[in-house]
Amino acid sequence: MTVLEWLFQAKKQLTSHTAELEARLLLAYTLNCSSETLLTWPEKSLSVSQQDKANHLLDKRVHGEPIAYLLNERFFWSQRLKVDQNVLIPRPETELLIEQAIETWPDTPKIMLDLGTGSGAIAIALATERPSWQIIGSDINNNSLAIAKQNAQRHACHSIQWKQSDWFHHLSGYLFDIIISNPPYLSTQDPHLINSDLTFEPYEALVSGPTGYEALYSIIEEAPNYLKQGGYLMLEHGSEQGFNVRTKLKQFGFTAITTSLDLQHLDRTTQGFWVQ
Repeated sequence: MTVLEWLFQAKKQLTSHTAELEARLLLAYTLNCSSETLLTWPEKSLSVSQQDKANHLLDKRVHGEPIAYLLNERFFWSQRLKVDQNVLIPRPETELLIEQAIETWPDTPKIMLDLGTGSGAIAIALATERPSWQIIGSDINNNSLAIAKQNAQRHACHSIQWKQSDWFHHLSGYLFDIIISNPPYLSTQDPHLINSDLTFEPYEALVSGPTGYEALYSIIEEAPNYLKQGGYLMLEHGSEQGFNVRTKLKQFGFTAITTSLDLQHLDRTTQGFWVQ
């Protein structure tokens, strides 16, 4: 079977609107080349072992496994990050947090916390954009932290400190200028958890509890104990959670509260200043 023949039969099996791209990415990963290089080899014959490996990946994708896990990487803020099933796959919507932080704070020394860092995407993106910041990335899962550390090393972000912590529980004594978090915000009954790519991602990184607000509210309630005067809290949340998040922030003393919209013009991040 040639490259062109394999791509043709793979595209027929995939049902997504990006089937052609996904087929190229899977085969390029199999052959350890770029997808651009792959297109210059339409008549190249695949060995039996190459076909077997490519077909194995294709079968996993047909059954719903996210392509980021199959390729063990995801682009975020123009950076190539390692991902596996220990971490949530970074999404373009989360880049709003990076944009908002850069727009709000210049590159002057700050202490920032990426709370629930996962793959380290937020911490690493801001370490490259704001090299004067002292950044801590925390996560309850040591396997996630191992991935974050590998990603930081890949992008030469050696100044980031990594902490194992269940939210703020092991961060006593710290005061931050900025706390950023993309916590779990789905409810246990969220329909997106059924028959979707989400079934392959870590449940605890997606689901907060019965209401979906458990993690968000816990962070808002505790954050004032870890923010400097005039500190900034930034949260990603679900598209229908903006009003309640703003209400909770106001209840706990935050001011200048704003919500940013994603590319679908849906509420996606909310931020506010802590002024005692």
